Amino acid sequence: MSLLLFLMIVVTTMLAAFQVWRATQGLDAIKRIVRLETTPLRDIREGAVEVEGILEALAPLEPHMLAASGRDAVFADVEVKATRGGGRNSVVVHQSHTQRSVATAITTSDGTKVKLDFAHLEVVGDDGAFIVGGVPYLAEPTRAWATDVPATATSIQFKERVLQPGARVVVSGIARVTDATVEALPEGYRDGATVEKKTFVIGGTPEARMLVSQGSERQLLWRATWPVALLVLSAMAGLAYAGLLLAVLLAA
Repeated sequence: MSLLLFLMIVVTTMLAAFQVWRATQGLDAIKRIVRLETTPLRDIREGAVEVEGILEALAPLEPHMLAASGRDAVFADVEVKATRGGGRNSVVVHQSHTQRSVATAITTSDGTKVKLDFAHLEVVGDDGAFIVGGVPYLAEPTRAWATDVPATATSIQFKERVLQPGARVVVSGIARVTDATVEALPEGYRDGATVEKKTFVIGGTPEARMLVSQGSERQLLWRATWPVALLVLSAMAGLAYAGLLLAVLLAA
């Protein structure tokens, strides 16, 4: 009995420690969101920024990109898992993780635009998932994301995160200059004076990924915070249970 209690304490403590570690992975994102203040696009500067605006495809005349679910998208992150058989006899026959995007900018009502770099991106929220019975049942937009799935698959699971054109979003990332030109001011206004015009792009890095969330800044903070809070509460409950088991073990 004592050995069983000891094992339960060890397992519970290890699970709690793992949950605490997982929670710390989301702290950087929360710190970035809290630390930054939303900056108007017209006042953007190099470095860490947080901006709010509307997503706009830079080449709207091109055919729309469609996510696996069939939604219009400027960015789609899609995971595909195909299996054959069912129950204990289920066998995974295909797994893939694909990201596709089109040239996109964030824009405001005054016409100011800044291009977005999706190379290091994390979409906060807007998860979607669905299952299709097999290859013959795939709709055309979905089929484009499952071209390598064997015809023998009897179940295909899709998970996707999508950014749609026209969506209002909050972007938290790193602004950098891609081009700078020096232009003379209009004649009659401080003649001879020049001004430097800079072209910016907002992106991320492998260590600090760009965060994009549909909705307001408050919604972005909530979506980044609640998973961390849930993990912390779960870890605290696990440690409390381990402490109770330890008290029982010592009293035995």
